[in-house]
Amino acid sequence: MNISHKIPTKHKVDFLLEIGVEEIPSALINNIKDSIASGIESLLGLHKLSFDKLISYGSPRRLYFEIQNLDSISSDEEIILRGPASKIGVLDESTKTPSFTAAALSFAKKNQLTENALYIQDGYIYAKSLKKGNTLKSILENGLAEIIKKTPGKRFMRWSDSENKFTRPIEWISSRLFSKEGGATEDIKFDFEDIHTSNVSFGHRIYGKKEFTIQDQKSYFLKLKEEHIILQPEERKEIIIKEANKLAEQVKGKAVLDGDLLEEICGLVESPKAILCEFSKKYLEVPSLVLKTVMKVHQRYIPIANLNNSEELTPYFIVISNNPESIAEKNIKAGNEKVIIPRFEDACFFLNEDNKISLADRLPKLARINFQVGNMQEKAERLQKMTEVLIDALEKTNTNLVKSKTQSGSDDLINTNEKNDILQAALIAKSDLDTKLVFEFTELQGEIGGIYAKRQGLSETISKAISEQYMPRFAEDNEPESLGGKLIALVDKLDNIIAYFAAGKIPKGSADPFALRRQANGLLQIIIHGELKFNLEEFLERFINLNPIFLKNSEFSADELLTKLRDFLEQRLEFVFAIYHKNPAINKAVINTDKPLQNLYNRHRVIHFMNEFVENAEIGVCEQSSYGTARKRASSRLRRTNDRNVLGVHEDHEDDENAEIGVCEQSPYAEFSQAAIRVNSMAKSFKDFNKSNIKIDNSLFKEAAEQELYKELETLEPKLRKHFNTELDFNIKDLSSISSSINNFFEHVLVNDTDLKIKENRQALIYRLDEAFKNIADFSLLK
Repeated sequence: MNISHKIPTKHKVDFLLEIGVEEIPSALINNIKDSIASGIESLLGLHKLSFDKLISYGSPRRLYFEIQNLDSISSDEEIILRGPASKIGVLDESTKTPSFTAAALSFAKKNQLTENALYIQDGYIYAKSLKKGNTLKSILENGLAEIIKKTPGKRFMRWSDSENKFTRPIEWISSRLFSKEGGATEDIKFDFEDIHTSNVSFGHRIYGKKEFTIQDQKSYFLKLKEEHIILQPEERKEIIIKEANKLAEQVKGKAVLDGDLLEEICGLVESPKAILCEFSKKYLEVPSLVLKTVMKVHQRYIPIANLNNSEELTPYFIVISNNPESIAEKNIKAGNEKVIIPRFEDACFFLNEDNKISLADRLPKLARINFQVGNMQEKAERLQKMTEVLIDALEKTNTNLVKSKTQSGSDDLINTNEKNDILQAALIAKSDLDTKLVFEFTELQGEIGGIYAKRQGLSETISKAISEQYMPRFAEDNEPESLGGKLIALVDKLDNIIAYFAAGKIPKGSADPFALRRQANGLLQIIIHGELKFNLEEFLERFINLNPIFLKNSEFSADELLTKLRDFLEQRLEFVFAIYHKNPAINKAVINTDKPLQNLYNRHRVIHFMNEFVENAEIGVCEQSSYGTARKRASSRLRRTNDRNVLGVHEDHEDDENAEIGVCEQSPYAEFSQAAIRVNSMAKSFKDFNKSNIKIDNSLFKEAAEQELYKELETLEPKLRKHFNTELDFNIKDLSSISSSINNFFEHVLVNDTDLKIKENRQALIYRLDEAFKNIADFSLLK
């Protein structure tokens, strides 16, 4: 972790802190290290001590912190203290030389000041006090122990009679200051439990010497390497990658080393040494997914895949040892090859036992597994029922679910065989929860079911859908590829969210123990990227009404539950849209329309459309002087950063008297946005307008401009309404065309005519136009 600060020139020193501990679990190293680094930074900031850089490293047995170019002393600070009101602190305020009362003198004495330091201002007694700067040595010695003591974490340990805890027992603390001029060093002395700080560090726990003295930073790192310690994590990772790839090449394979595995292994060793190991080829009959999980998750081994097919494994793996000596390699190799056999044998046994019973036959056994509402068998039946409801909804509005109707041999958008397979997959999707292999490797649920489905002769549609049902599992995970996977994953996530909401287990603040926010993000992403066009709000309502078990023990009514779910999903929608679209104003405007969950995919398309509208806007060409050209360029830059300019709001400036600026055309987006905002503002001003009666009477039109605007509305309104349910059916030309009609209307037509019927007719025209635009976005948010 590197933190930089700009600093004034002062007497500078470098600081080094090393905390030696018993082995820290790999997953905790970075959190512990970053917490202490943050505490040190806060301590220095409190005393206004500047520095160039704070560096921190972590390994299993030591935490290292280095601060470069650090102030050796904090600056003096003038403090203004306020005392009692002058009416009780001074006998007579009118005199030039005030006579202070006992109250004022007591204030001075309390702050160790003389009477001469007191003065009157704004009706109070004040005094200036000079707070002398502290030495860096004093600040660190008084603050470091407290920082270590307050380091947060789970399952911390005590190793003495004190209540103080740390992630693992501390064995030594080294703390020193180094002069930038290369002069003498100074020890920072403090105690933590029974540990006294020193200038001594230790090497590798097996092969390093007992101890060595820290002379300076440069020699410290050199000495560590002599003692078989690679302190910097990135250097350890480079060694692991290089050695693993070299060994994999020897057996004509490639190391399967993802980021999480590399990070974990790096946190297990201080002196990495790669060792090639081998297992019997008979275990390759076990699905490679299971073998990889055994090796990576349970043993922290690096699998070696086939060079030509990364899905197939070779009978080799790599162990990263913390023992740098070659003499130990033979024993380490033999030991790990021995350890892996029982794991693989277990997997073989589970695999054989599990395949004695089909996934369909396991369905009744799911009744023994409880869910938040009912049991997993009931959940499986719900998944099948609601997947069928979803397919029926999609068939009415989607034309992209199969390549063509001709290929399917049917008029149905999803052919009968595919639909039946998807529904069967939905019913048995949870059956692998009853298997021994999933009981042993819970992280493989779903994927194991997909493997078993294929082994039991079920179709590719079924096996693929089952294996993809939990996707995306985390923020950067892939989404399901198959249609069946998308539908089952969507319904499953929605079922989970409804069940926990009905039970009152709703995410609050940062607390989300059941990962409902992540599941909501996932289902919204599936809908948007899967181009699934249906009314999510309507489907949500049907989900609740068709499954009364949700409300059986719930404190909410159906309407209350629906409202809470709708609000929650709309909040997540804003988060998901922000991932793909970087203009938050447009995102919010599109979401802030009536029923934003009605067609998420088309909402996504609208945002994309509006962003393209802005980015590809043709501003027009102006004939102008060099002054005008410069001003136009400045305005162009402002358009991308300022809401007013993005929307085409043009502000007049006093121009150079010789500058011929000319007239520039607005972008289509700017012109349309201005027009939509103007319509919205006008519609809001209709206080007595009867919104229940918005019929427009052609015979009451007096001006050509209102007749023209009405014709444009009649053409555009169905297109804007249509995009809720099927295809997005409007474009830039549509909006550009109506923009000019709106401007022409406001230029030539007085809405508030003296004739009440004409006035109400024109108000109805504006109101309907505003309602039509709300199908796109709430343009009032783009002012």
